Amino acid sequence: MDRDIELQVDGWRALVAPEEGGRLRSLTSLAGGRRFNWLKQVERHADVLVGGAGLWLEAPSAPADLRLSALDAPWQLTELSPRCVTLIHGYRDASGGLGGYQAHQVFRLSPGRLEIAVALRNLGRQPLDLRMGLRLQVPDGFSSHVTLDPSMVGMPRPARGTGICLNDWRGSATLAMADGHQIRLRLAGALPSLTLQRHPERPWMTLTALTAPVAGQPGQPSQSGQAARALAPGEEWAVSLHMELLAGED
Repeated sequence: MDRDIELQVDGWRALVAPEEGGRLRSLTSLAGGRRFNWLKQVERHADVLVGGAGLWLEAPSAPADLRLSALDAPWQLTELSPRCVTLIHGYRDASGGLGGYQAHQVFRLSPGRLEIAVALRNLGRQPLDLRMGLRLQVPDGFSSHVTLDPSMVGMPRPARGTGICLNDWRGSATLAMADGHQIRLRLAGALPSLTLQRHPERPWMTLTALTAPVAGQPGQPSQSGQAARALAPGEEWAVSLHMELLAGED
């Protein structure tokens, strides 16, 4: 498939790009004759895809480009309706170092809401030590007011080029603009490692939520002191992220 897939309902429009890593390319709404962009649109910088939202993987023991080359490959469309699209992607490491997996992404759009569901099954014969999660990039204006946990209400705005890291994220966050636009995030599942980073020069902010480091991997364990275990052969991991999208007058 060489074109984007459009989901549209009541002035809300989402574009999903199967050829660009199966990512959500853009998410816009139309109110009062004005179009508003809720996500940073997918584009390439130095031949690396940035922007949008979707599945994100990290493999600390593998070459850095392995994660990107695997996820940025074209995805296959399996189900489509006016408000929902499902994509799958299979990967096998010819060297045998990473094994193999099959990944799923589902995007569901409704007025003022978007759900992103992702899943990954280990198709290899050995445990899969990937860290799995979600990444989304939003316009920098959403860094005006950031709440990543109820205890963090009123925290200062991160400076450009800096960010916030949590090792025990509880699955809820609010990103808000000064004019009142808000993205409220609610996670179904467990992604305790959360990083929010403002780009030092460009007008966007990146939010990455991941499983805890697998035992023996570099990195700090969660505040609970527990590291994630590797995905066993045949085992599947899955989470979903619900995004509530509120305009200033909502």
